[in-house]
Amino acid sequence: MPYKFTPSEPIQYHEFNFKRFIEYSVHNSVLQQLPFVQEWKIRWLHILFEQDKYVKEYIKEHPGTNPLLGRVKANPKQFK
Repeated sequence: MPYKFTPSEPIQYHEFNFKRFIEYSVHNSVLQQLPFVQEWKIRWLHILFEQDKYVKEYIKEHPGTNPLLGRVKANPKQFK
């Protein structure tokens, strides 16, 4: 799900290891002591992977687009 774009550049996807990030965050905090932390990790990993899939699909279907410029074109009055 990590992506970036600027007003002058199209959207770009960047790989990110969500599982490693969650494991590191939990392992290095008091969260590891909570009884529900395994369920919490599974739930958030599922959410992150689903959202990541949507971003990849969007970029695949709309290569070279810029969401900000698309929004400006759709409703120019909003940005006056």
